[in-house]
Amino acid sequence: MISDRDSCIILNMISGIGYARFKSMVRHFGSPSAILHASAAEIGEIKGIGSSLAQSVSSWRENIDLAGELSLAERSGAKLYTIEDSEYPEALRQLNDPPLVLYVRGNLPDFERKCVSIVGSRRLSAYGDRMAKKFASEAVLANWIVVSGLAFGVD
Repeated sequence: MISDRDSCIILNMISGIGYARFKSMVRHFGSPSAILHASAAEIGEIKGIGSSLAQSVSSWRENIDLAGELSLAERSGAKLYTIEDSEYPEALRQLNDPPLVLYVRGNLPDFERKCVSIVGSRRLSAYGDRMAKKFASEAVLANWIVVSGLAFGVD
């Protein structure tokens, strides 16, 4: 039996599933793990879930490598927090579109303190690189927490 936590990770890995669709499916089926046991026809009955996405969800076993994802996260030193975990930050849970899964290297920030994330191009210019570093340095000097999404480029 797949846990709700693992189900969140799997659903997060399926293109086209964000928080709104996740919540619609959980409301319909009762839990994240129940979604992964539903047929494409059952999933397709939910408003906002097309037949293509329903098929992707119902055939997740063929396309999603949960063990590989968990292994990769462990090898890279990332801890995963799902929206189902009690440790998931309440400040993020209150967002209109919170991430289903957080991949965290290091520690979660103290969300009571001021936080900033600098986001920009994946193909960053020399100027963009200097500016991102300057903004991040200034934020740290001002005692802000700088949060990264661990993506390529300015992030």
